[in-house]
Amino acid sequence: MPKVSIIVPVYNVEKYLSKCLDSLVNQTLKDIEIIIVNDGSPDHSQDIIDKYAKRYSKKIRAFQKDNGGQASARNLGLTKATGEYILFVDSDDYIELDTCDELYNNAKKLNSDIVLFDYYIIYSKEHNKLKSVIEKVNDVDNINKKEFFLSTPSPVNKLFRREFLLNHNFRFPEGIIYEDYAEIPTLVLYDPKISYVKKPFYFYIQSEESTTRTPKYKQKFEDIFIASDYLYERLKDDKEIVYNSVSKLGWTACYASDKLRGDKDVILAGSKIDGQILYYASKELRDDKDVVLQAVTNKGLIFKYASQRLRNDKEVALSAIQQDKRAKEYISSQELLNDSEIQAILNPKEE
Repeated sequence: MPKVSIIVPVYNVEKYLSKCLDSLVNQTLKDIEIIIVNDGSPDHSQDIIDKYAKRYSKKIRAFQKDNGGQASARNLGLTKATGEYILFVDSDDYIELDTCDELYNNAKKLNSDIVLFDYYIIYSKEHNKLKSVIEKVNDVDNINKKEFFLSTPSPVNKLFRREFLLNHNFRFPEGIIYEDYAEIPTLVLYDPKISYVKKPFYFYIQSEESTTRTPKYKQKFEDIFIASDYLYERLKDDKEIVYNSVSKLGWTACYASDKLRGDKDVILAGSKIDGQILYYASKELRDDKDVVLQAVTNKGLIFKYASQRLRNDKEVALSAIQQDKRAKEYISSQELLNDSEIQAILNPKEE
């Protein structure tokens, strides 16, 4: 069994393919296999593949298929791979020669299912940008769910244990552009051991042939919404992920399952930064004074989504009015409290 299988989907990259393959066949880790999948490329990419496959016959396994998109090419590569670990490399990019060596050693040392690493975005010979997949990390040897979920969702900055992917029937959704955004974050559902080598190994070329720059990509830009729906459908029941999400953006509770919209921990976490979350909370939690008080303290007008009982609670009304004077107008117009009661709340008499 090879230590690493490198999967390379190929389409219309004859200008870049040789540089990509040179960086793969010359890896310092020798026990690798390179799976090249020509996704019906109309240019001369296959000629280049044939040349390398002949010269490096012990390393390269080449396949051809009708054009079906990058996801379908990657999926075919996954079915053909036999390595202990999987690395994805796009055919117009390239990697450092010690990439497989360092990442494999890290994975074996820490028994990781996934190893993250940094990369460069190459705009031109004179202009490139270092990208960290995680800006702030607590422990590079133990990446948690929140850190992974908020990291760059691309497959090309990760090494994957093949058995881990197979055990969870991992496949990229086909027929959409944002297949990585739709699927990669869902891997946290299976509690993988994740480590991070905070070093750039990958060179991401911003060419006119890159997927994100082609006319087809621009025509299918709306695929991001399909990918988002797919992603949230998979993650909406995971309390840790939803909790972390609403702790940063309270409104993302709208994507949580009904069960988690009724979870007091989740709604309280979101209400600390955005009272708007009360709108998405369950009926029971809109009648929970702790939740409502926390919400109106951050967004007074959200008071109107509290239960009838709590809209008549003077402490809640006071908090709402103090946060947003417009709540006073709502409270008066709805006759929830009369003017004298509102004034008593705003100007309590000293005893």
